[in-house]
Amino acid sequence: MDSPSVPVRSRYTPGSFAELLSVAIPLIISSGSVSLMHSIDRVFLSWYSQEALAASMPAGLFNWLMMSLAYGTVLYVNTFVAQYHGAGRRDRVAASLWQGIYLATVFGLFLAAIAPFLSLLFARFGHDPKVQELEVTLFCFYSFGSPIILINTALTSFYSGRGAVTVVMWSNICALFVNAILDYLLIFGIEGVIPAYGVTGAAVATIAGYVASCAFMVLLINLAKGYNAYPFRQTFGFDRELAGRMLRHGFPTGMQMFVDIVGIMAFLLVVGNMGTIPLVASNLAFSLNSLTFIPLMGLGITVTTLVGQRIGEKRPDLAEKTAWMTFGLAFLYMSVWITAYLAIPETLMYPYLLHATKDVPEIQAMTTILLHYVCIYTFFDGCATIFGGAIRGAGDTHFPAVLTVITSICLLLIPMLILGYYGTTLHIAWWVISIYIIVLGVSLLLRFLTGKWKHMTVMEHSIIVAPAYDMESPAEHVAELTMPLHAEDLSDEKQIAKMH
Repeated sequence: MDSPSVPVRSRYTPGSFAELLSVAIPLIISSGSVSLMHSIDRVFLSWYSQEALAASMPAGLFNWLMMSLAYGTVLYVNTFVAQYHGAGRRDRVAASLWQGIYLATVFGLFLAAIAPFLSLLFARFGHDPKVQELEVTLFCFYSFGSPIILINTALTSFYSGRGAVTVVMWSNICALFVNAILDYLLIFGIEGVIPAYGVTGAAVATIAGYVASCAFMVLLINLAKGYNAYPFRQTFGFDRELAGRMLRHGFPTGMQMFVDIVGIMAFLLVVGNMGTIPLVASNLAFSLNSLTFIPLMGLGITVTTLVGQRIGEKRPDLAEKTAWMTFGLAFLYMSVWITAYLAIPETLMYPYLLHATKDVPEIQAMTTILLHYVCIYTFFDGCATIFGGAIRGAGDTHFPAVLTVITSICLLLIPMLILGYYGTTLHIAWWVISIYIIVLGVSLLLRFLTGKWKHMTVMEHSIIVAPAYDMESPAEHVAELTMPLHAEDLSDEKQIAKMH
């Protein structure tokens, strides 16, 4: 039996800049903490050995490549939650979380099972044997943690889709602290107490961080009285129809990620064959780029969430306004980092090269040049993230997937295979990846401008045709966007009474 559609009060006016900031700031901090977590991994690994740093990017990327189809599907729980939340359907919000957890568990266990076989592919990368051995170790341990990483994604989507983003922020900060402490202890060890596990310790610390994040969010669901309004017990079972819609809409997002990472893996394969120094410099440039890109992903989740909520409320014009405001905020953020890349590149590199003992001047000089390419494509990366997130928030997932497959194959994968076969320079390789990102960003901006996404949704027909809330009525009739339920709105009985 369906739960009643009961809107609750909102602290901010829907579509306002205050609402945008209330969602964006915690998600930027949250994504920034994830970026910092991976950066700490790489900094400590660079202190451990140059080979460990060189192995970290290929191993991490290959793990994300194998997990991307599942990750993109589970991540799309955010859009389902956002649209059902906007429509006031708490029963479907709870059901969406359960289906996300089921899909995450199945996908994660499958990936963990096939990891030892997939690790054999590293022998074909042509990297230095010592680097190759470390790549296999990192990849296998990351893959064994796939189930918990994917479940963490589903739990995060439950909170972010409803706008309860401070929970996401604190869960990621919790993961950051657990990872940072264990990173140092397990990578370097304590003489006579804890052995130095090196790259194995780094992988274990990362997985432990995600375990801590999941525990934090699950504990909050059980302790916070406001969540009694979500019928988790009643929606516990597997919902084939809802899970099928999640796969249908989420799988294209996963495919988009998969093809994108395949192209980047081809890029790193070509660069790795140029020698350890070009590979280390490229890894370092990407690591510094992540300081911009990963927080930018926080803004991408922000716009996906708010657009999804507005679509659920049947207010697409307000969704468009929110998307443009989000891009303006992203532009300011990107400008700060572009300035830093150009003005203080050696300062940004310092933590990574603090304990490096050889080839430091060459790595610094090469990375400084590569950061100019990062500056060129960063603006277009922002277009792809914000406007791609906006249209996916409405349910437009197939166009971005098809676009990414075509552009990645034609502009990145095929050129890299040709360059790898005939030989190339580091500059040509970086120009290829820059052009790919530029074309992708412009194309997603144009798709957004067509407005076709305004007429899309991921919800079932019975909810689509239901009357929308009168959003011009007093504040008590506006759907809650950014906070958990208030104390006076806890029980279903009180909500039903209010309706009558």
